[in-house]
Amino acid sequence: MARTLILLALLLFPAAARPAEPTFDVQQSRAISSNAPLLILVGAQWCPGCQFVEHHPQLMAAMRGYGVLALVDVDRRPDLARKYNPTGAPIPRLIVYPRFPGGWGEETVRVGPEAIAKLFGVDLGRKVVPKR
Repeated sequence: MARTLILLALLLFPAAARPAEPTFDVQQSRAISSNAPLLILVGAQWCPGCQFVEHHPQLMAAMRGYGVLALVDVDRRPDLARKYNPTGAPIPRLIVYPRFPGGWGEETVRVGPEAIAKLFGVDLGRKVVPKR
């Protein structure tokens, strides 16, 4: 009975399991007002690589330490997904816009957990098997 109630609670209140991330617009405003780089991480709930990145504490801390991080879920915000991943390239996809006194700098794009981690010097602690 208790197990059924717990499952029911998780189904009815899934957001309670994890605090909500600030919206894209809020994060973009923060980056502008603080003159910080804007990092846009495009991903999805169904993407194992995206979930790996989002749940890797050192990698998330490194990204947040570099600038303002905005998460874009391709299913929840298809408008932003089309804007920041117009070709439908593989995800997770990180776009970094450095901030300069005159405006935004040229973007840096990394695709996949390993490339994103390498950009920030984070060891993912897993062996990468080369594709054949």
